[in-house]
Amino acid sequence: MHHTIPKIREYNSEALAKLTSKMSHLSAICGIKEPLSTDMSICIVKFLKENYKDFSYQEIEKAFTEYIKFNLENVKENYGVFSPRFVANVLIEYRKLRNKQISLYHRALDEQKRKQVKEATPEEIEQIEKDYLKVVLFDKYEYAMKENLSFELDYYNANICFWKFWDKGLIEISKDENERFKSKAEKELTAEQKELSEEKKQKLIREISVYLFFNEYLKVKKAKKIDLREMYYF
Repeated sequence: MHHTIPKIREYNSEALAKLTSKMSHLSAICGIKEPLSTDMSICIVKFLKENYKDFSYQEIEKAFTEYIKFNLENVKENYGVFSPRFVANVLIEYRKLRNKQISLYHRALDEQKRKQVKEATPEEIEQIEKDYLKVVLFDKYEYAMKENLSFELDYYNANICFWKFWDKGLIEISKDENERFKSKAEKELTAEQKELSEEKKQKLIREISVYLFFNEYLKVKKAKKIDLREMYYF
């Protein structure tokens, strides 16, 4: 059963210490012969926590794997130094690659859905939605509740599920809540995202707000042992 991998923003002091200890491994696989100092490792992790908190270590390791496989374009030479600037350069290019791959995947998925919906009956369309919610939300939520595990939807699916629950009148947000989550979302923006146009930045803030709100909504429902499936289809 898949569970969401924690991001750097969720790391406690122990997880951050482990992340620090892994920096020398990343430096080594990049072919840097000079051993990475503890001070530089700490500096890089602090930089990651401030600017790339939406990454997990697994994603960072994947980024450097793509780098050494020459799959990242425009990564500047490291000149034998594993520094915050070099790490940022790799992660920026990896994010471009990841976003491109996600975009292609969603485009193909949307095309497939359009073909299905065009040919589907109303009953089949309803079943497509049921299957989606079952796999993405209900089964995982119920497993997490049964095993007393943490549970969080990813950014993309949290936004989809939020609007499905909203359309059914199962979610209400007060003005104060809206402002609270908007403020949280603004703090989640990376330095790179803050440089976006105002229109794109506000759209991103809305999406992050929805992501944060819906996962807190799920946490509250899970703590109260609420059967989401029954509530949704009541």
